[in-house]
This record gives sequence, C-alpha cells and structure tokens, in this order.
Amino acid sequence: MKNMFKIKKWAFGLGIITLATGFTQCASSQKIDEKAPVVFKDAYFQKWAAGIQEGGYGYTVYLPVEGGESVKLDSLYFRDRGVALEKKANENVYIGNINYGGEIKKEVIISSDVKEEVQNELPDLKKEKIPFELKGNECVISYTKGNKKGYFKVDDLKEKQSISYPMQIQQ
Repeated sequence: MKNMFKIKKWAFGLGIITLATGFTQCASSQKIDEKAPVVFKDAYFQKWAAGIQEGGYGYTVYLPVEGGESVKLDSLYFRDRGVALEKKANENVYIGNINYGGEIKKEVIISSDVKEEVQNELPDLKKEKIPFELKGNECVISYTKGNKKGYFKVDDLKEKQSISYPMQIQQ
C-alpha cells in the first residue's frame, strides 16, 4: 500500500513537471506568420565599421515597403540582436541599426601584487538571446496591425557593399 502511494505521488510530480515544461516552451517561442503583412521592395543590409576602435561596427538593415499603411513595423531581429525599427521621415523605409562594440576601453591594472589587480573589471561575456533561430541573411520583423501583434520572417536579405567610415580628425 505504501509503495502504491509513493508511485502515485511520483507520477503526479512527474506530470506537473511535464506540464510546466510544456507551458514554458510555448511561452518562450513566438509564432511566425506565413505571409508578411507588407510587400518589400529590395530589402537589404550593409555592414559598417567606424574609423576608430571605440566607434565599433555593425549592420544597418533597410526595409523599403509598399503600401501597408495600417501596419507598423516595430522591431527587427537580425543575427544575434534585436533592435527597434525607425521609419524614415516622408518615406516608406524602415531602418534598423545594429551596433557591436563602440565601448571605450578601460585601463587594465597589471601588477605583481594581486590585491591591485582585483580592481580590474571582468569583461561582459553575455551573448544576447533572441527568441528566433536565424541563418545568415534571415531576419524576423515584429509588427502591429490594429491591436494584433505579429511576427514574420524575411528569408533572404541582400547584402550590399560594406561602408568604412574614415577616422575623423578633431580640430
């Protein structure tokens, strides 16, 4: 009788864990619509690099749209980042700027005394986790249409030639 009670208790616990895991998986994944609510004209991205190390590098994604006045494109997920989209004034072009780097390097203390080196900051090694698995030229765009929020994937963004900004000489 005691063994039967233990088995029921164990099975109940396993059932609760399975159910909780299932809900967690559903909540973390986003449903991607089959059809985009807007039509894109030559969507593309460009890699850019600043002329100085502190300027960083990144990508700019250009999304020219036709029609879709009732749809607002909110954000873009590209490579390993998610960014807000901005609409160009007086044009039907949305732009997403993804920036890597651009941090000012802090001085590192190198000493034979370990107590002095404790003041050094550890590097931030966190990699941003986006809710989608994307390949090289794919992106996911979130949008709102009325009260409905949705997501759709652009499978093949074209890549244009990189831009290297020259280093500016301060005057």
